[in-house]
Amino acid sequence: MNGSSIYDITHQSKEIESNEALAQFIAHMDGERIQTCEQHCINVAEYAKSCLEKIGLGETGYIAGILHDCGKFTDEFRQYIIAANDNKKVNKGSVIHSFAGLYYLLNKFHNNEISDFSSLSAELIAIAIASHHGSIDCVDKNGTSGFTHRMTKQPLYEQRAINNYIQKCKCDKELESLFKSADAEIRKLLNKLLVLNAQSEDELFFYLGLSERLILSALIDADRRDTAEFMCKDRLFRIYNADEKMWAELLDSEEKYLASFDYDTEIKVARKELSDKCKAFAENATGIYRLNLPTGGGKTLSGLRFALSHAKQYNKSRIFYIAPLISILDQNADVIRKAINNNELVLEHHSNIIIDDENGEEYNKYSLLSETWNSPIVITTLVQLLNTLFSSKTSCIRRFQALCNSVIIIDEVQTVPTRLLSLFNLAMNFLAEICNATVLLCSATQPCLHSVNHSMKISSKAFLKDDEAEKYNKIFKRTNIVYKGDYSIDEFPDIVSEIMQNKNSLLIVANKRSESESLFKLLNDKGNDYKCFHLSASMCVAHRKKVLQDITSALANKERVLCISTQVIEAGVDISFESVIRISAGIDSIVQAAGRCNRNGESVYAADVFIVRCNGEDLRHLPEIADAKAATNELIEEFNKNCSKFDNDLASQKAVDYYYNRLYKGKPENYQDFAVKGYGTLYELLSSNSTYVSKCEDSSIENYSMRQAFKTAGSLFEVFDSNTSAVIVPWSDDAKKIISELCSEKALHDIAYANQLLKKAKEYSISLFSYQLDKLKREDGIYLIYFDSVYVLQEDWYDKNIGLTEGGSKECNIQIL
Repeated sequence: MNGSSIYDITHQSKEIESNEALAQFIAHMDGERIQTCEQHCINVAEYAKSCLEKIGLGETGYIAGILHDCGKFTDEFRQYIIAANDNKKVNKGSVIHSFAGLYYLLNKFHNNEISDFSSLSAELIAIAIASHHGSIDCVDKNGTSGFTHRMTKQPLYEQRAINNYIQKCKCDKELESLFKSADAEIRKLLNKLLVLNAQSEDELFFYLGLSERLILSALIDADRRDTAEFMCKDRLFRIYNADEKMWAELLDSEEKYLASFDYDTEIKVARKELSDKCKAFAENATGIYRLNLPTGGGKTLSGLRFALSHAKQYNKSRIFYIAPLISILDQNADVIRKAINNNELVLEHHSNIIIDDENGEEYNKYSLLSETWNSPIVITTLVQLLNTLFSSKTSCIRRFQALCNSVIIIDEVQTVPTRLLSLFNLAMNFLAEICNATVLLCSATQPCLHSVNHSMKISSKAFLKDDEAEKYNKIFKRTNIVYKGDYSIDEFPDIVSEIMQNKNSLLIVANKRSESESLFKLLNDKGNDYKCFHLSASMCVAHRKKVLQDITSALANKERVLCISTQVIEAGVDISFESVIRISAGIDSIVQAAGRCNRNGESVYAADVFIVRCNGEDLRHLPEIADAKAATNELIEEFNKNCSKFDNDLASQKAVDYYYNRLYKGKPENYQDFAVKGYGTLYELLSSNSTYVSKCEDSSIENYSMRQAFKTAGSLFEVFDSNTSAVIVPWSDDAKKIISELCSEKALHDIAYANQLLKKAKEYSISLFSYQLDKLKREDGIYLIYFDSVYVLQEDWYDKNIGLTEGGSKECNIQIL
C-alpha cells in the first residue's frame, strides 16, 4: 500500500455508479478531490507514531491511528460524506464511526492470552479511538459503562465496517502483529508506572488515565494534521524540528547577549555567577528540579540558559516557559526573544495576542501553532498548561503530546491553586518519568510540594547548596519584611504620613478592589505633596499600562509618589519603590510585593516592607486569600516568639516552609484533590472513580481496568472561575474608535475586519462576573453592539483613576489570564 502523505483523486462525474474513485470508502472530500479512508488511516498512523516514538510508544500510536477511522469503511458513511460535500442537508453525527475501532480491539484482544497486560493495552488504545472526537467516561455519573454502551449500540454496523476495513486496509494478521508490538510497549509503560506509584492504587489509576490522554493526544494531533493537509493540499507552514545544532546556535546567541552586559557591581557579578551555575546544573539528567534563585538574581535569562543547555545535551524537542500572569509573559517574552535573536522560533500563546494581518496568513499560522504547540520555544500561561493537562476540550488534549521530551520552566510555581495540587503534582511526575520532560520549578518562595498527600517527586539535587544560598541571599537582600500591626482603613493616612516623612515613594498593595479604591479616595488628597496613583483589574489593560508608565516616569524624575494597587502589581512589573505596605496575605504574595521595593538596589540598606493586618477585612468571597492570610498570621506569631528559629527573616526558606506547611495542613481533607460540589473530587474521577463504579449494575465492568470519568472530569475542570464576560470600556479615543467601528457597516459585513477590531478591543476590556454584569444591566450601565453580542460600558461608569465605578458588596479575585 502506498504510504505517502497526501492523495488526490480527481473525477469527472459525481455519479457513484460510473466512477471508481467515488466507489471507494471516503474519509474526506473537498469538491472533486477525495481522500480515501485507507489513505487517511495510514497517514494518521505514521503521524501518531512520530508523536510518541521518542518516549517508547510509537507502535501504540501507530495502531491507534491505523484503526481510528475503521468505522468509516461503510456505504452509509460514504453517502453521508458525499451528501455533505454536495451541500445537502445532513444530520451531523448521524453516522457514528468512532465506535468500530473500540469494538474490534475489545472483541479481538480483550481477555485473551497474548500477554498478562493485553486487556489493559486493548482498553487504552480502544478508548483513544472512541474519544478522538470527544472524551468519554468509562463509567459515568449514572453508573453506565462506556464500554458496554459502545459495544452494544450498533454491532451490525461495526461488523460491516470492520469486514470492509480488513479487506481494504489491514488484515487480521497484520493487526495482530501491530497489537503485539503495542502491547510490548504498554507493558514497559506499566512497569514504569508501577515504579512511579509509591503511595496508593488510586495514583496508579491516575497515571493510567494520563497515559490514556497521551495516546489520545497523539491520535487527535495526527488526525487533525492529516485532515488539514488534505484540505489545504499541502503542509500549511514550515515546521521547525529542533535538534542539537539548533539548541547550540540559540545557546551561543544567548551567551553572546550575556557577554554584552557590564559586570561592574557585586549584584551583576553575582547574576553572572548564578547564570554560569545554571548552565552547569543543566548537565543533570531528565527530572524535576527547583531553581531557587533569590529575587533579582536574573531568573529569566538563567532559566533560559539552563533550558538551552539541557535541550542541547539531551536532544529535547521543545522548551516551554510557563508563567501565571500575562504581565510576566509580556516582559519575559521580550527578554527571551532578544537573548536568542530569533523571533521565528518563539510562539507566544495567551489570550492577549493580537495578530495584525491583512490577508490572514499570519493569523492562520498563529492559530495552527497555538493548537499544536509545534514550535521550538513556547511561551504560555499556567492556565493554558493546566487546561492542556486536564480539560476535556479536544484542542487542549491535542497539545498534551507536545510536552513530551521537552524542558518545562514553570515560573512562580507557588501560584498553582492549592485545590489543584494533587492533579498538578502527579501530572509533573508523569511528564518527567513517562514523557521524558525536564521540569524546572522557579520561585523565590518554593512551596513544599514534596510533602503533601500526593507529592511531587522533586530531585534531591539542589541548585544551590546551603552555604551558597546564604551567600547569594545576602548579596540580593534588598528588603526587610516587618510586621507593623493591626489597623483600620481610616488609620492608613497616619501610617502613610509616618513613612513618607523619610521616603519619597510608597506602594500599598491591597487584597481587594474595594480596599484599594477606598484607600485611593482616602489618600488622594490634593493638598498632599505627592502624586497618588491607583491600579486594579477594574481598569482595562491599556489604562493600567499608561498608569505604570506615568508612575515609572515620576519615580525616574525623583518625584514623591504614592501608589495604591491590588495584586496586579505584584509580579512581572519592573518598578521600584522606596517602601511597601502589604495588607496581610500569603507570605508568597508578601515576598512578591517586596520585589517592587528597592528593586534595583537604589538603597545600600535593606528597605522596609511592612505587613499590616486590616481590621474588619471581609475575605469570605476570597477563601484562598483568607486561608493564606491565616497561615501567615500563624507564622508571624511564631516568628515573634522566636525569630532565630527562622534565621531572623520572615522571608527565609525556613519561614516559607513553615508557612506552606501551615497552609496545606489547614485545608479540609481532599481539598487538594479539586473538590466539586455534587461530584466528589476530580482526582477520584480521574483515578479509581469508585463512587460512579459503585452505582454500576453492569457486571461486565469487572472485566475492565479503566474506569475513569474522563469526560465528566474534563468538563468540570477550570483553573479559576471563568464565568465572566468581557466588556469594552471607553477609556481612550482609540477605545471609542473601536466601539464606533464595531457599529459600522464595514464591521457588520466584513467578518475579518470585525475580528481584528475585537482582538484590538482586548486592550480596552475588563472581565466582569455575572453579579457585576447583572447590576450594570439593571442600572443601564452597559449596552450591546455588533449583533447584540458585544458589551460596552457606558462612559460615565468608568472613572479615569479607578476604572469601573460600579458598587456592590461582593468581592471577586479577578485573575488576568
